This record gives sequence, C-alpha cells and structure tokens, in this order.
Amino acid sequence: MDQPRDSRELRFGFKEQSAFDTPEALDAAFVEAVIDPFSVDRDIIIVELPANHGSRNPVQQDSAHSTKGSSATFSVNGPVNKNTVDQFLYAFFQKVVEGADTEFTKTFTYFTTHPIFSDDEGHFLTWIVRRPQTLTSSRYGGCVCSGFKLSGARDETLKFESSWYGFGAGTDGETPSGTWTVDDMSGLVYFNDCLSATLSFDAGFDTPIDVVVKDFEIEGSHEYEKAGHSSSGYEAPVLSGRKGTFKVHLMRDDSADEAIANLKNGSLVEFAMDFGTLAFTITGKITAIETDDSGTLTESLTCDMYAAYSSETVSEPLTIVVENEIDRGWPAA
Repeated sequence: MDQPRDSRELRFGFKEQSAFDTPEALDAAFVEAVIDPFSVDRDIIIVELPANHGSRNPVQQDSAHSTKGSSATFSVNGPVNKNTVDQFLYAFFQKVVEGADTEFTKTFTYFTTHPIFSDDEGHFLTWIVRRPQTLTSSRYGGCVCSGFKLSGARDETLKFESSWYGFGAGTDGETPSGTWTVDDMSGLVYFNDCLSATLSFDAGFDTPIDVVVKDFEIEGSHEYEKAGHSSSGYEAPVLSGRKGTFKVHLMRDDSADEAIANLKNGSLVEFAMDFGTLAFTITGKITAIETDDSGTLTESLTCDMYAAYSSETVSEPLTIVVENEIDRGWPAA
C-alpha cells in the first residue's frame, strides 16, 4: 500500500504573484509561512440532475461536477511577524505606501480606486500546500485576502487571522522544486512592547488620552464577488461591502473613566496603539460598553468602523503601519 500521510508533514508557502491569472512557477522561491495548518474548500460546483434513468436509487450520472467559477477558500492564521504580515495586509487593503529607506515603513489603508485584477492591478499571492511525496502538492493562484483580524493580549505575541479566496479551484498533483525559505521568527511582535495606547474623541482627535489596554481585537472584511465571465468561469473578483469593528478592554483608571464618559455622547472615536515595528489607528462609533466588576475592573468598548462622518472629517477608518528592513518595491511615498 502507499505510505500513510500525516497532516503534520504539510508545509505552506506563499509568493507575491505578478499576473493575476498565472500562478507563480513551481520552481520559484517561496516563503514557508509559520502558521496554523489549514484546509482548503475547493468549491467544486455540483449540479444535481433531475433524472434517475429507470433506477430506484440515484446513480453517479445524476450529478454534474465542474470547477468553472470556483474559488478555493481557506484561512491563514498565526503569530504576527513584521517580515511577512505586510504581504497579507497588502492583499487585504489593496493599497500601500512604502518609504524609500530602512525601516521601509509600509502604510496600509483601504483602496480608494478598486484594482482591476484582470489587468494585474492590486496585490495577490500564490499559495502552495506542500506534501513530501512527489505529485501530491496543491497550488492556488490569484489569492486575495477578504478578511483580516489583528488581536493582542498581555504577555503574548500579536496574532492575525485572515480569510482567502483563490482564482479557481487550484491544481493538484504538483511537485514544488524551488528553494523554500522558512519565515524568520525574529520579527515577532509582542504585546508587552507596546509604546503607547490612546483614545481620542473630539472632532480633531488632537487631545488623545493615554489608556492601559488589557487586550484588543480589530477586524475588517470585504465581500468577495465574482465579476465578468471567461473560460475559467469568471474574469476577476470585486471586493465590496466593506465593514469592520474593534474591541478593547481598558484598565479602569481616571483616564479611562474620562474617555468612557465622553464616548457615551456618540462622538466619533479614534483608538491607536504603537508597538514600534507595527502601529495602527482606528476610527469608529461606539456600539457597546460593558463593565467587568470581576476584580480586574476593566471596561470593554466595542465600536463599528466608519470611513466618514457628517460633522467630523475622517478619511481612513483603519490604518496599519509596518516597519521592516525589506524593500518590496511597492508604491513609494
């Protein structure tokens, strides 16, 4: 019999892709991601046919199977590493500005003009699920990130969760032959390295209040829609229906009490944290305040992100900045 396979033998690699409908070559150099193992939904299109051909029971010919219009889906989750998380963030935001010098600061905000993926605009990756046996690996091209969650808690590394769509169902029976470089873990981002955490609630956000954060999570998402048509099923995806939330637990002190009192009036809020090599700024309106009197005396604030507000000009609901020593050659500042 064939050698039994163990899921722990799986390796997961990615590479920035240049042409949307052409996955990177099997002999290309991939980065081996240090992430949780993931499985892929191949999105096979199955059509049940209304016939039984004279049989009392359904038979194989009673359904048609196709990959036309399929989009393989999977989730990529793991610790935040400044040297690779920028690739995932760009695939989500579809907009970045990169500084010209070390630390090559990369600032991510939501796109204002939707990229035309079929014209190779935007940012997308090739992912490979690599197995040790020849002709058993799988490759997924044109992968776009439709959802991204960033979270952190005291005494832990920051973590991310992301949702991905591939262009098509992917290909099986592959044998990667290029050099794979294991993701360097020297770029991990730790919650305890936080340099500052602030809340602002006035129209200009020019009076930030320092707060002590116990934990947080921020989450943004798009709807992934298939547009156009081609021999493969559709021409390119469209990202629509943008939405997001953030939640933060604050230690109860005078500053937090002052912030909470002002938040209750319905003003737009700005929450910001800086970890040195990674920072983010979020704006939104508060939707819930929860008091925890279990002894830690924390306050949980939940907000919906807003891109703009009638009386307060806010252009970006979410901005994430990553600094690393890698020149990606992305759009310059």
